[in-house]
Amino acid sequence: MGRALTGTVIITGGNGQLGSEIAVAIAKTQPFVHLLLTARNPKGDDVQDLASRIRLIGPRSIEVLAIDLTDLQEVAKFAQSTVDRVHSKEIPPIVNLIHSAAIASYTVDELTLDGYDPVYQVNCVAPFLLTVGLLEAFRAGDGTRDGGAKVMYIGCSAASYGRLDYFDRSQGRDTRPPGTLLSAREGNIRFGSSKLIASVALYALRRSLACTGNIALDIFTLDPGGMAGDSHMRTGAPWSVRVAHQTRTGLRPFLRMVSRSSINKASVPAKVIARVAFQGDAVENCQRERYYILDSEYEAASVLTALRDGPRVAGRLIRVMQEVEKTKAKGSPTSISTQATPMVYSESEGSHGHHAFPKGYSAYPRGSAFSISPNRFQPRSQPAFRRRRQLFQRLFLIACVSLLVAVCIFPTWRAAILPTLSLGLLAPSEDLQLQTVRYYDLSEVQGTEKGWERGERVLMLTPLRDASSHLPMFFSHLRNLTYPHNLIDLAFLVSDSRDDTLNMLSTMLTEIQNDPDPKMSFGEISVIQKDFGQKVLQDVESRHGFEAQASRRKLMARARNWLLSATLRPTHSWVYWRDADVETAPFTILEDLMRHNRDVIVPNVWRPLPDWLGGEQPYDLNSWQESETALQLADTLDEDAVIVEGYAEYATWRPHLAYLRDPYGDPDMEMELDGIGGVSILAKARVSRAGVHFPAFSFEKHAETEGFGKMARRMNFSVIGLPHYTIWHLYEPSVDDLRHMEEMKLEQEAREQEERERELAEHKQQKHGSKPKTQNAAGNKAEAAKGSNEGPAAQHA
Repeated sequence: MGRALTGTVIITGGNGQLGSEIAVAIAKTQPFVHLLLTARNPKGDDVQDLASRIRLIGPRSIEVLAIDLTDLQEVAKFAQSTVDRVHSKEIPPIVNLIHSAAIASYTVDELTLDGYDPVYQVNCVAPFLLTVGLLEAFRAGDGTRDGGAKVMYIGCSAASYGRLDYFDRSQGRDTRPPGTLLSAREGNIRFGSSKLIASVALYALRRSLACTGNIALDIFTLDPGGMAGDSHMRTGAPWSVRVAHQTRTGLRPFLRMVSRSSINKASVPAKVIARVAFQGDAVENCQRERYYILDSEYEAASVLTALRDGPRVAGRLIRVMQEVEKTKAKGSPTSISTQATPMVYSESEGSHGHHAFPKGYSAYPRGSAFSISPNRFQPRSQPAFRRRRQLFQRLFLIACVSLLVAVCIFPTWRAAILPTLSLGLLAPSEDLQLQTVRYYDLSEVQGTEKGWERGERVLMLTPLRDASSHLPMFFSHLRNLTYPHNLIDLAFLVSDSRDDTLNMLSTMLTEIQNDPDPKMSFGEISVIQKDFGQKVLQDVESRHGFEAQASRRKLMARARNWLLSATLRPTHSWVYWRDADVETAPFTILEDLMRHNRDVIVPNVWRPLPDWLGGEQPYDLNSWQESETALQLADTLDEDAVIVEGYAEYATWRPHLAYLRDPYGDPDMEMELDGIGGVSILAKARVSRAGVHFPAFSFEKHAETEGFGKMARRMNFSVIGLPHYTIWHLYEPSVDDLRHMEEMKLEQEAREQEERERELAEHKQQKHGSKPKTQNAAGNKAEAAKGSNEGPAAQHA
């Protein structure tokens, strides 16, 4: 058997932005209440969506009834019908009535059929009429913390602009015809006045009910603060109002740092409303009136200063009650109560008459019921709400000025700030987007000695050709790099390959980017495929043959330039070139090279050799200092000639970085260079942005990386090598090495065969004992005799 429902919660405007969120919040926290929502069109899509959301929460009791707040007769019928249902126990007593329905308009509207301004009737008269009409349906107080019912009126900050007498003269029209547009200020005053009058009238009603002691009904106002998103309560809002709302929505994260109630999603105040509506601290003392701004509680008179004037509050209550009486007078017998005694009011000097409701519930003030005892509560001289608003205005003004100054001084802020502001200022047209315009300040990406601490991005470039056998080793080096991987962008150029380099590269990139370790994945990755018609084979003799050097290096320069120009971004501070066939290198190579803070810097590159070749050997001879001999040689060569190091054809007698290595030397020692090798190059991105590139032609009789170094020196950039900081290139045997290794293998096999035969002979000798020794002795004597017969003495004879 299911648990009985504990009460009914009525939410007006249940299909609105805030009302629907309130219903969802209550459904989540109060599973045993009956939700009675009102809407103008219960069959609309918004109502169906709300029902679906609540249905997903779990089994809940909910119904949506039609009610038009611009028709007071319909409001009265709804109230009476609800009272009858409570009396017949069709629904449980009302524990909460939440007035969330509201409208705002910025035009002079036609009067309703009841003769009131629509804003005033929906926001004030209808909520008051509904509250009065439901008095007999509210749960009676039992003296406990949870006893009695609550009426929560959803207010707003615009009430501070409102006036109690705004609608007294011609419903605030001032002879203006319907359709007249109102300014943003006038529209806010109109809306705020309706909210102010409703709050004051409901607080006055609460005082009367609390003093008579007939009904334990707690009535208070809750200001939900600003709400983001589209709202259907405003009609004809001027451009300034829409822009202000969209700007506040776009700046919501910043405004919330100043005030929690400045701007929120509707779900935030809805959760607060659901919590306040059911908190067990009902007010029993008529002197203690609460006003909420979100979940912050204030004395109502400190926010609504009109509550301090008791006679004026009583007069406003009487005026609203008169308007309610007009509705009953016009209504049919099915209005508020078919047996109700008409409300009678009278005014006497210094006091107000007693007004009765059906069933004897007193709802009118008597005597000095509206006076506030000064020894109970002393409101501050300035309303807290006004002071708080002034503080927010000052803080907002300071923030705007600071933001403007920051945008002017720091251009890089524009890329981050302007898109945020555009969401508010330029969002009315979905076609207008500024996402294609980006601003970069290249002075912020110059490259420093501690780039890993400053978040400087590194572009790591690797040309690949028939490199499938090297990729596993290369990716193991990538994983071991200690420079933050998220600051490293990878770029590969696959060209003129005949093996499975491209497919293997894609597979290994996917694996490293999907690694469970979040620190393992890299930043942006680019894979470029372009063939350059390279005919030189990848074997050692073809790649390093003298005849192929000039054409090969010019094509390699074109490939490097293509890769660099296609992938260098304005966010990069450093460019790191790395060959895929490096066998050993420090994990901290990026930090080690970066610490020198040089424009271009390279390490020393050696390669291991077999022991029979000496164990190790300098590999990269393209890093050198210029010599007079080389300069004289260059003057004798053709215009398109390219000097290459390490060949007898070009005796340059240059000091090479590789030959200056000391295994025990200082790894931070620097050496100025003119030409550099391409195995491992770290350069500041500004070097390439300034125009330094890899010459695909003869530049001062050099091309590719050596030409890059010469060009950088020509443009006054520092070019440095580290003679004692060594990385190791993969050993690739030449044809001569392979031939020699084959000969060594044959010799080794011959020695092993001879060793096996010797061991076999020894084994046989041990098996036959001394017999082999006798035979051997006889054989030795025969051999000796034979030798003596064939020796020099025999010949002489």
